[in-house]
Amino acid sequence: MKRTLTIIAFLMLSVLAFAQRTDYCSVKADNKDYQVFSFQDESGTPGYYLSLGAPTCIYIGSNAAEAQRTLNSLVNLVDSPEGTVQEFQARTLAGGKLGAFGTTNSVVEKKSGPKHICFPYNQSESYLTKKAATAISAAAKGTLK
Repeated sequence: MKRTLTIIAFLMLSVLAFAQRTDYCSVKADNKDYQVFSFQDESGTPGYYLSLGAPTCIYIGSNAAEAQRTLNSLVNLVDSPEGTVQEFQARTLAGGKLGAFGTTNSVVEKKSGPKHICFPYNQSESYLTKKAATAISAAAKGTLK
């Protein structure tokens, strides 16, 4: 019995040691689910990310303060003139794992519906409206650590 409990305790500690992702907030806006989370790479480098819905995530900073500044800047970016381009580091999220870093050149546009930021990445496009950006920024304010 003691051996079984020791094995169970060891397994639980192992699972905790490999936990690389910490979720801070989730927001549902424009019929999409957005999440702000931190992730630690195998190399031990932490980073904060905004999931724009499957499968694209953008890197928003190396610490909580930088992540909040980036989220705030997204609200302002939506108000930029159409055609404004801003580069972000991006990663694909699949099976709870983040892929290699890449780059997305976000574009402010207004096609159908409200003005939004388009994030083309790996043959897919994700969108972020001002309503969603504002909700995400506000939700993260009290939770990022």
